[in-house]
Amino acid sequence: MISFSFSKFKIFKRKQLHVLSKNNPVLQIQPLQQKFRCTKDLFIYSKERCTRALKQEKPYEHVILADTKQNKVITEFIGNENQCKLDGIEKLNLDAKNTVLIHGHPCSTPISPTDINTLLNNKIFQVIAFNLNGEFSLVAKTNKVKNVKDAFYKFREEHYDLTEGMTNNNIYELYNYATDNLLKKHTPLMGLKYISNYDYLMKKKCK
Repeated sequence: MISFSFSKFKIFKRKQLHVLSKNNPVLQIQPLQQKFRCTKDLFIYSKERCTRALKQEKPYEHVILADTKQNKVITEFIGNENQCKLDGIEKLNLDAKNTVLIHGHPCSTPISPTDINTLLNNKIFQVIAFNLNGEFSLVAKTNKVKNVKDAFYKFREEHYDLTEGMTNNNIYELYNYATDNLLKKHTPLMGLKYISNYDYLMKKKCK
């Protein structure tokens, strides 16, 4: 988790990704392609990059920051199976109304409290999480509301109380249900919109 169906498209040349090491679990990498003809192609590229990382022998988080107004990839990060820190994100010249953060969740969980914290505290308009099957879960900013921080803290505390120990014990089906319900309840209070097409009836296992 971050400490934050489309039509046919052009086939992108694949390159060997950097090898993750214990000493450097988070790396910023050069995008395979930076500029795109349209937003659809940008999202197709991002989805392919993020979901491919989930299908590796050792799945990891792949994060893409994209500008949907200019249809370009700003930068990409790769982390490990648990997280991907966005080192230096505060130094990037982000468009708060058009920057989208796209990433994959190795354990196929929906949007996390950490994802929402990243969204609320950076110049990012929307955060999208893909699971192993390419299904998405997203949160996006809407109108500003008062006491967003208080609303976030309440969500985070309730989420922790309700889901404590579930992921450690591989109870991902129940975790997904609980998280989905809490997101539906709390996101409007945080000035966010939540949408997901994750199949919560299927048990998602983390490799």
